[in-house]
Amino acid sequence: MPRAESVKDDSAPNPAAAGFPSRSLTAAASRLPFEAEGAFRRLLKASPVGLAITTFDEGRYLEVSESESLLTGYKQEELIGRRALDFGFYDDPEDSREIRRRLLGEGTLTNYPFRFRRKTGELRWGLMSASLFEFEGRNCILSTVTDVTDLRTMERAHKLNEARVLLASESATIGWWEWEITSGVVRCNDSYYTMLGYAPQEFPVTYETWKELLHPEERATAAAVVEEMLSGSREAFDVEGRLRRRDGSYHWVRGIGRVFAKSVEGVPLQAFGLHVDIHERKSSEERLRRFNEELDRLVRERTAELERSNAELRRETEARRTAEAELRALTEELARINNALHVVLRKSREESEGQVRRVVRALHELALPHIQSLKESGLNHRQAVHLELLEDALREVTSPDLLQLEEIQRRLTPSEFKIATLVRSGKTTKEIGQLLSISPRTVETHRKRIRRKLNLPARTHNLKSFLSSLHESN
Repeated sequence: MPRAESVKDDSAPNPAAAGFPSRSLTAAASRLPFEAEGAFRRLLKASPVGLAITTFDEGRYLEVSESESLLTGYKQEELIGRRALDFGFYDDPEDSREIRRRLLGEGTLTNYPFRFRRKTGELRWGLMSASLFEFEGRNCILSTVTDVTDLRTMERAHKLNEARVLLASESATIGWWEWEITSGVVRCNDSYYTMLGYAPQEFPVTYETWKELLHPEERATAAAVVEEMLSGSREAFDVEGRLRRRDGSYHWVRGIGRVFAKSVEGVPLQAFGLHVDIHERKSSEERLRRFNEELDRLVRERTAELERSNAELRRETEARRTAEAELRALTEELARINNALHVVLRKSREESEGQVRRVVRALHELALPHIQSLKESGLNHRQAVHLELLEDALREVTSPDLLQLEEIQRRLTPSEFKIATLVRSGKTTKEIGQLLSISPRTVETHRKRIRRKLNLPARTHNLKSFLSSLHESN
């Protein structure tokens, strides 16, 4: 494995001047007996740790073990004659300088931690031990390296777990306990007590005192779970229950326990566990439960109210449908009656018009000829005037336009007929409004309606002339 780099430093002590020590591998290879040299080679090959011999002045490899080759990822022929500096072996070059300084000062180095880089570029952790000695007439370093990367990883994980446990134990919401089951001794941290309102270490905790603190509703269940752990039927437990506080109230706690030591026969000897404060969560769950119950109650009440409203609406809808059916039947009956009345009225009008025609015809045929005979009989002036007046009256009564005037009167409303009479007499719109105490605009509206009902839409047809023409003598 690459070792301490050669660093040129004029201020560093000269190994020879410093009395460079000679070690057990002292004789040069050339002076080693053949058997000793073979043993040395076998040692390099069989060494379980990375072993190397490097020159002190340049740091060049003279010998490396197979374990050294496996450790660095380089073949032995790739290392021999080259410097660790050539491979960028040390992650921190200062480690190389520090190793050299310590060897010069003390002659040996034991378990020096450092990070090294393998041929693949992977960084690993190693522990180096080294000694100065003379080899083949040169000042050299004999070093070994052990790869402790996995060990350091486990140490870091262990320290991290210790930090987590410490952090949890210092939390006001987590208490821990350690139970020596055979002796009954229980050790707890302060949070075990303070989360329940007790002073730290206020009373000795035992299995029995723990059961006494449990709420009566959870005591039997929780104790049964712990008994199963003590009997060996389970390795761990996880229960939730209420523990009595110092003020007598109860506090929700989650208890977690696990056996971590057993006898040869499998009997639990030690257990470790936590008390986790879950009171706020349980209180929130209880508030949520009450809220849901209240919500369910309101939903049920609202549903019942809606059902009552729907039932009432259905009754009202059915009553409305019944009323609508009755109204339709009544409307149909009224329509039949109205049709019958129209038939009767039409027949009555026809009979009345027929009767008037018969009267008019009788007057023309019977009365008017006699009046004409009387006019020719030589009446005096007085008699002639009265006879002429009588003739005019009869002609007025028997005029065909009289029937037309009656028809017009039937078409118009009383107000419209009254206005039509005033128009026929020559009254203006303003005068009609003054006589009837209505606005001229209202009079104009009635005039338009009269023209429409008399089929006189065109402005060229004078309403007054038309009405007056109905009273002119033939």
